[in-house]
Amino acid sequence: MSGITTCLSTYSHKCFDINNVPWIIGTGVTNHMICSTIFFQKITTIVSYNVKLPNGQEVPVTHIDTVKLSKLITLENVLCVPSFAFNILSAPTLTKNVSCCFVFLSNACFLQDLTSWTTIGLGEMKNGLYHLKHVEVSPTTLICTLSKYFDTYRLHSACATNTSHHSNLWHYRLGHISNSRLQLIRDPIVIIIKKNSCSTIN
Repeated sequence: MSGITTCLSTYSHKCFDINNVPWIIGTGVTNHMICSTIFFQKITTIVSYNVKLPNGQEVPVTHIDTVKLSKLITLENVLCVPSFAFNILSAPTLTKNVSCCFVFLSNACFLQDLTSWTTIGLGEMKNGLYHLKHVEVSPTTLICTLSKYFDTYRLHSACATNTSHHSNLWHYRLGHISNSRLQLIRDPIVIIIKKNSCSTIN
């Protein structure tokens, strides 16, 4: 659970707005965790054991169940830790169970579907931690963000061409291979070169 030590304050819950409870994206967390059973679709599994936090404190887990985070993201085997003041999204667990990946930038992170390479979740940096936003995002959010970044920094690409004779290019690429060895290559391009040019390779 590295990376969330600063958020490990616990408290007794009063009435709260479900949309205002932060979802912390944890890269070193082994389980998804929520602070209230209100996030579960339904309660089917009641448990009673403790988990140990990085600060040494042990806190009770009361339930394990499924949370529908969005239309596209469903979390399985989520632990309910009522003493938490926040929820935790385990990045390793999510990417293991769902075909997705995280792309982290300095002030935001993007949850990308690997099959369509569309954005299915968005996080923003707050107080050194990435918070998952409670909003539906455009599938092209990451692409648009990167496009603006490239426009801002005016990144350039370049290519180089070589005007050397084809036989000489193969000679350079293959480490100055001898003409007798070059004759053994069955690649169609090499065969055409050998037919159409007189090599001066020694």
